[in-house]
Amino acid sequence: MKPEEKDFETPLDKAIREVASTEMERDAATGAANRVWTRLAAELQPAGHRPPHVEHIRSCADFQALIPEYRAGKLTPARAMLFEDHKSECVACRKAFEAARPKVVPITQTPPRRFAFVTRPQFRWALAAMLLIAAGLGGLRLFDMFGPAPGGSSGVVYAAEGKLYRVSDWELREVIAGEQLAAGSELRTAKDASAMVELRDGSRVEMRERSEFKINETREEVTIELDRGSIIVEAAKRRKGRLSVQTKDCKVSVTGTVFSVSASALGSRVAVVEGRVRVARSGEEKYLGPGEQYSSSGSLAPVPVADEIAWSRNFDKHLALLKELNALSKKLEDVRMPGLRYSSRLLDWLPAETVLFVSIPNLGQTLGEAQEVVRRKTEESPILREWYQQQLESGKGPKFSEVIEALRGFSEYLGDEIVIAASAGPGGRVESPVFLAEVRRNGLREYMEQSIKRMGAKDGTGFRFVEDVTGAPAIPGKEMLVLLRPNLMAFSPEPKALAATMASIDGKSGATFAGTPMHARLAESYRGGTGFLFSADVEKLMAMSARG
Repeated sequence: MKPEEKDFETPLDKAIREVASTEMERDAATGAANRVWTRLAAELQPAGHRPPHVEHIRSCADFQALIPEYRAGKLTPARAMLFEDHKSECVACRKAFEAARPKVVPITQTPPRRFAFVTRPQFRWALAAMLLIAAGLGGLRLFDMFGPAPGGSSGVVYAAEGKLYRVSDWELREVIAGEQLAAGSELRTAKDASAMVELRDGSRVEMRERSEFKINETREEVTIELDRGSIIVEAAKRRKGRLSVQTKDCKVSVTGTVFSVSASALGSRVAVVEGRVRVARSGEEKYLGPGEQYSSSGSLAPVPVADEIAWSRNFDKHLALLKELNALSKKLEDVRMPGLRYSSRLLDWLPAETVLFVSIPNLGQTLGEAQEVVRRKTEESPILREWYQQQLESGKGPKFSEVIEALRGFSEYLGDEIVIAASAGPGGRVESPVFLAEVRRNGLREYMEQSIKRMGAKDGTGFRFVEDVTGAPAIPGKEMLVLLRPNLMAFSPEPKALAATMASIDGKSGATFAGTPMHARLAESYRGGTGFLFSADVEKLMAMSARG
């Protein structure tokens, strides 16, 4: 026999071929499939887990019946994986999944307490600076948060390697680098593919293989709805609004930050390279800084941030920046904070109906020292200098260094603390906040006017100095009314709130805050020494909410 005629098929090969060619009866196939599924589910199902009400998955209707339990995180990992795989390929089920998206996120309420307190003398200077800046500018926002986004493109595909698709209810179309993206665009990367997308506001999103997200916009918020996979976001610095990443179980909100988000059947993981992000999940919030991470499920074991972003084409740049920012953070921890305060004259001047109280120390010297630390580090590190220029010193409006310098100079005219207070108003609502500080030097008005002019504020917006509060209505959302006396500065976006506070200070309001339980509790906190202090009369606030 010739070699090419020799039968090389072994008995095992013949047996496999015969089994493969034998058609199994339908009932036998169904029974085998059910036995395999029962065993698999038993192995993967956590102890005490209630089985989903859909026993067998044979059609789109069965998959769609699993949507509520998938959104609630009640599916076993095996079923969740099957559901995600089917949803990514089935247009009808994907539409049903989107239609079932909840419109309101429930907030878990804690049992009512009379007062809620936070006192943290050890907070770093950065938090205090942000709080002061937010307090000064909080009344200047325009109320267009939920308006529709401007027309035009939501972004552009900056780069693509491998297959990148745009997903819609009726097609799966390949996208190439340079293509503009319409509002609501949903993108998906194939296996071994990656892409970079630049959004309208300048933010960049890097997609890992087998990742999928949708872009949604309002005037003040850009939301990336990450369905699966991993992305790295370089969020642009924004003058107003924010950028958010929404997964099935958490929401990440940022501005001017670099971070990664991964979404899978097990949950979500967030890791921060630089900046600060806010993660919200089921009514709870967590803030992360450089090098920190968050997992929404105990099934996701922590991994080093470097490993989490190792797939990125900009990995070396991100890792170098992370190291430099960690070094800067350690230097800033050595900056001296102001000493504790053991009394407050401002506390006794507040209206009797005060329900919210915030006190922060005067940070003039601390800001000056911190600014010098940042200056030295940016001179030593080219990558840190590039980040500082791009994130903090570029764009329209005043530069970060100008704002810090203005705040530092501003604080030289003020006393040891700045108080922000809000009172209960008619109709079950909280009045606009009033900002109070003692004045210890002349020339404060002139300094403020020069600083506002130097930073390019437009006429009709910003701060307006008044002598008589009742005769000076503010332009809603655009300006602060400022009242200066030789020993006191007070400002607010709402004339009525400012007038009520001044009446209390002048002894014309009758009842005083000094006789209330909240005042007594705050005075006790001061006697023990305080740095940062926050207090809210939770009982009154909840009663007001119930009446409203």
